[in-house]
Amino acid sequence: MDEARVLDPLGASRLLGEDPQRLTRLLSVAVQTGRPLHEWQSATRPEIPPAMTVRYALMPPREQLYKRINSRFQNMVELGGLEEATQVFETYGADSKIPMVKAIGLSHLLRHLKGEWSLEEAVEIAKRDTRRFAKRQMTWFRNQCSDWEHSETLDVAKIAETVRGWKAP
Repeated sequence: MDEARVLDPLGASRLLGEDPQRLTRLLSVAVQTGRPLHEWQSATRPEIPPAMTVRYALMPPREQLYKRINSRFQNMVELGGLEEATQVFETYGADSKIPMVKAIGLSHLLRHLKGEWSLEEAVEIAKRDTRRFAKRQMTWFRNQCSDWEHSETLDVAKIAETVRGWKAP
């Protein structure tokens, strides 16, 4: 993927580590359009003027979020997640290069199906990794969207009430 770094050095420098999928995207855009991806991205303007939007980030207390993550993953497994992972395993295997095999949760269940982890280990590690991912997302929102409204509630009715109260300038 050195070619992607040559054709779009700025775009490649923004990537964290080796990411073959994103490097392939950089290369593909540069070759097919004659312009690096970062140029396309910098030329993109929002379709809706920022003054006409309400930008909201859900930032629940970490303990509440982690409890929901744990419960949701447990429910996914109990409602057929393991069976779905088994179908993926039987169709594609666990060592495939296809992106879905890397998904949090699926990758863990596939390791269980390969015999590397017990189901309990796979579930607990998947929950942990999901919590870590959520923590990184919240950090990103805090740093990149500091001018957005932040809500600690996950109560949809309360959020909708707040947004409905917004008045256009």
